[in-house]
Amino acid sequence: MDRSSQNASVPEPWATPRRATVVQAKAVSVFVTGVLAGLVATGTVAGAGSLTLALRGLGVQLTVGDYARLLSGGALGGGLVAVVGLAVGAVIRAQIPSLVTLFAWLLFVENLLTDLPDAHRFAPGALVQSLAGGDRDGILRAPAAAAMILAAYAVGLLAVAILATSRRDVA
Repeated sequence: MDRSSQNASVPEPWATPRRATVVQAKAVSVFVTGVLAGLVATGTVAGAGSLTLALRGLGVQLTVGDYARLLSGGALGGGLVAVVGLAVGAVIRAQIPSLVTLFAWLLFVENLLTDLPDAHRFAPGALVQSLAGGDRDGILRAPAAAAMILAAYAVGLLAVAILATSRRDVA
């Protein structure tokens, strides 16, 4: 019997598991989707905020450069955080615990870190704020450094996800 006919009904990723390639392809996909979602979200917030302030008679003091940094930083931050989410989901495997872990980090752990500004500035949420032009205590003032650190988090967690998925059996 021909070996190719033995696996004819098995989907390709499971017949010849190249899980690293699948995870990398998903990373590209979620990065692009995250960039688009970040761009739409920051654009919507900027537009709604400016309109609301204008309707209340409050002038908006943002320049075109400020809006550009907000939109580009929000887009890049959205893409990188999407890759982090993919990696966490690949390692944990179950949807609910993955979401609980991510939300617990963003809502509780990062808020606890605000009392330690030297540590908080390196948390993913603070790095995204830096990318989008945030200017407050507890975030980096250099968006390029924030982008590199956040990208390092995404790449590092993606490497862990590839390693974790390559060593597990198909359930």
